[in-house]
Amino acid sequence: MPADLVPSLLAIERASRRTAPAAAALGDDPFGLVVPPLVPPAEAEIDAATLETLAGLYLLAEVEQTGLPAAAELLVAERLALDLRSADAARLLEETADASREWIPRAAREQLFARVFGTGPGAAVAHVPANTEFVPVLAGTASAIAAHDRATLLGGPLTATRSQLTRAAARLRANLAPRQHGNTLLATGRIAAQARQAAALLSHPGILALVGGMSAWDVVRATWPDDERPDIERLVALGQSGQAIVTWTGSPPEAIGDPPESVRAAAASWLAEAGLTEPALAGAVR
Repeated sequence: MPADLVPSLLAIERASRRTAPAAAALGDDPFGLVVPPLVPPAEAEIDAATLETLAGLYLLAEVEQTGLPAAAELLVAERLALDLRSADAARLLEETADASREWIPRAAREQLFARVFGTGPGAAVAHVPANTEFVPVLAGTASAIAAHDRATLLGGPLTATRSQLTRAAARLRANLAPRQHGNTLLATGRIAAQARQAAALLSHPGILALVGGMSAWDVVRATWPDDERPDIERLVALGQSGQAIVTWTGSPPEAIGDPPESVRAAAASWLAEAGLTEPALAGAVR
């Protein structure tokens, strides 16, 4: 539910404020442009705080594909034609419309998600350097965590699986390191704020009444053609579990070698929602 996402969205905003470069303020970049990395792709330095922010961006990338932000944008665009019966809902819609002037456009968001994670419609845009390696690397990391979890349950030796975990986490960090530059961190906070505002709007009873819905997801579903509706629960689960995995890769070495139960559960969830089996991932973990 969007209400369940709100704490995560607030956390993403806070993390992005901690990690955004001081020079990357809106006054220095009034258009909020999303630009390619400004460093060679070989750079592999990335700290835990930045990984936490990029982990949040991964959740936002999956939420984007549910249609939540787009549904709010549609309501804002069509607000004068809506048969609203609630003055409070109308006021919130106008406030959201005012806030939307600072929102990053959908096409730019999709291009950012493609550049950092290689996902979504932006990956098909010719000039976007999509990170097509991210999903396989994330899959390999989740698989390494799952293998370690099985070895732990079976009581076998853990030296080999811990070595796998260390290598997998290092590969994921190295994959994301070049994508932290440009306006990525600043844009993450702005997109999280947009998603939070969208969730608040779509959850308002006066907006829910437009579609006879019980939750914001009912409003989102109403904006999709019947034959194009995405699996919202799956996308949110992918985003939340992937967020936990990416954040964990910034942990100290001793934590990498022994993932907590929450990370093990996240790896199992991500693999299940991605529809990946262990044989399919055999070549992803070396």
